[in-house]
Amino acid sequence: MEKQIKRMSAKKAREIVGNLSYNVLYQMGVSEDRPEKLDATLEDLLKADQKARKLNDAQPKGCPRTMQTTVASRGIAAMFTAMSFEGGTPEQPNVVGYANGNYVLVVRESSIRKTQQQHKEGGV
Repeated sequence: MEKQIKRMSAKKAREIVGNLSYNVLYQMGVSEDRPEKLDATLEDLLKADQKARKLNDAQPKGCPRTMQTTVASRGIAAMFTAMSFEGGTPEQPNVVGYANGNYVLVVRESSIRKTQQQHKEGGV
C-alpha cells in the first residue's frame, strides 16, 4: 500500500523553508547565529519548498508582495545529506556518496572549528 502524502500548511512550509534558507546563510558565513536543528524527511523538505514556490506565484500582481526565499533542489539534497549522516573529520570524512567523478563528504562542524582554531594559534 502506498503511503499517503499529508498536506502541508502554508505556515509549516514557510517555517521549514525559512529554516533551510537560514542554514544556507549560516554556511556561507552571512550569519553567525546557529540555525535551529532541522528534523524533517527529504520529502517534507522538497514539499515545503514546492509549496513556498506556489505561494509566491499565487500572489496577486500589482499589490504589495512578500516573497518566501526558496532553495534549489540540490541545496535541499545537500542539507538533507548533512542532516542524515554522521560527520567525520577533515582528515577522515564520512564518504556518503559518489557520482560523476565527485564524492560527497560529511564533516562535523566541531572538527572544522577546532582545526580553524589550531591554525589561528599556530598549532597546525
